[in-house]
Amino acid sequence: RESAICDAVIPGQHSRQHDPCKQSFFEARPPVSSSWSNPVIVAAILTSLAILSTAPSPAAAIGTTNIFTNDYSDQAHPMCKRRIVASADGKTFDYHGTATEGGGGCSKEEIKKFGIIHESFNGNIFLESISAGDGIHEGVWERANSLATHAEQNDVDGIRWNDGSKWT
Repeated sequence: RESAICDAVIPGQHSRQHDPCKQSFFEARPPVSSSWSNPVIVAAILTSLAILSTAPSPAAAIGTTNIFTNDYSDQAHPMCKRRIVASADGKTFDYHGTATEGGGGCSKEEIKKFGIIHESFNGNIFLESISAGDGIHEGVWERANSLATHAEQNDVDGIRWNDGSKWT
């Protein structure tokens, strides 16, 4: 006790709501508020992290940061497999896919009629362009709605090839 004041009895007062003489220094202080205990702040932080962790490109589905790494669909060859995997340094890629001898899609009927082909090739990536060096598989990464035209599949991200087709 700091002084004899704590021992003094105040006439007419039998109990006190707050008696500093009966509490230690630490007990008398109000609890320290933490930002982590405020549900509004926690919700805002978690929402921000969720937004930041949402990848805008299909590469996120495979767990890489390269925009070209993905499984694609190709309207010119429905149901055929199209898979591009970029190297760790992002400078080269490997492609593996399927096609049919008839050049159409890969439905059960088309595979039965024409047979299936497994194809693969590799190439180079430079920033947002991709090239197999064959004059055919030359393209650029095209973000959704980035063209002023009404090009086919303009509303989704994907690879726009020189022939005008787009893998999404």
